[in-house]
Amino acid sequence: MELIKLFDEAIEKYHSETDKLRFLPQNRYNTVLFPLSGQYDWLSGQLLYCLIRHLRPIRVIEISTNAGYSGLFSALALKANGFGRLETFELMP
Repeated sequence: MELIKLFDEAIEKYHSETDKLRFLPQNRYNTVLFPLSGQYDWLSGQLLYCLIRHLRPIRVIEISTNAGYSGLFSALALKANGFGRLETFELMP
């Protein structure tokens, strides 16, 4: 139940900011920007953005970056927080 409460708080507080990210799904299948098509979708990206804004981590570590779509949401949230570092690792080159 605590996790659902955390999601609710994060979405309520930061959802309005995701409007400025609407350019991301428009480019989701752009093979120049995202050469590999991953499994990340717009709803998951919004949730990730809101959670990072809400939790305000110093570091976000992403394993298996793939095309970097979720990394964009993470980086934009960290930028909006005014601090933080995104580290990504691709296990399958």
